[in-house]
Amino acid sequence: MGVSDGILVINKPLGITSHDVVAKVRKTLGIRKVGHAGTLDPEASGVLVLGVNRGTRLMQYFVGDNKRYEAKIRLGVATISDDAAGEVISVTPNSLTVEQITVELNNFVGSIMQRPSSVSAIKVNGTRAHDLVRAGVELVLPERPVTVHQIELTGINGVTYSEKPITEISVKVHCSSGTYVRALARDLGAALKVGGSVLSLKRTQAGVFNLADAIELADLTIDAKLLSPGDVAKRIMNVQVINSAHILDLAHGRSILLPTPDTNPLALLDEAGNLISIGELSNGIFQPVNVFVTPVELLDV
Repeated sequence: MGVSDGILVINKPLGITSHDVVAKVRKTLGIRKVGHAGTLDPEASGVLVLGVNRGTRLMQYFVGDNKRYEAKIRLGVATISDDAAGEVISVTPNSLTVEQITVELNNFVGSIMQRPSSVSAIKVNGTRAHDLVRAGVELVLPERPVTVHQIELTGINGVTYSEKPITEISVKVHCSSGTYVRALARDLGAALKVGGSVLSLKRTQAGVFNLADAIELADLTIDAKLLSPGDVAKRIMNVQVINSAHILDLAHGRSILLPTPDTNPLALLDEAGNLISIGELSNGIFQPVNVFVTPVELLDV
């Protein structure tokens, strides 16, 4: 397995799409096979996890993991996109208190039904919702279940918008994949009867990956160090080290005997820590599902 296989974590800047980041990584590394796990809107920054070459096969094991965000929300300003980039629908003067906001925030903690923001990357009959909205289509997306594990109010300020007093708050959100913080801001504003929208949004963690793992996109070079598949596997699932006698069978996609308690998925590493395979273990038989080494590569060792 070459050094060009693995996971790359980028601190995505504002103003560009997740696909723009993928294109930049492809060009800089000179590698075509690059994909991202979990879209970030242009108006959001922070942790964007990318798979490179065989690292893309790992993304299925963590793409649905929980996320953490830090956001600033304007309570009193409602927009068509539920963030600062969209056309303002209404401005409602207010001077909300910590107590009022906290009571309503707590109502969003737990398993809830959420209607995603219409200006989003969700596809409707094959077309992105944001493209339909920009084309003048009135669109209301259906609600779907999400889980908000925690919302922490970290700051509150009375500010002025269009010469009217509004309330700006800072929050930290821990939520399931697929949760829209913009929708939380919109619904919080609606519950408080003032309207709401996100002013700024930063993803600080995606599953086991956080800002400490990330590099700035502007600092990306062809020598960028990737998180190796073996190291990533250790973070996200149970692993077991196997001896070299099993590796050729796995490289050919053959099952092997592995007398150990069932645990799934299970990653098998060689003695050097390289990821050989991820698969399913049942009754002492390991069946490879994804193989990260080829027979030809073993001949070159």
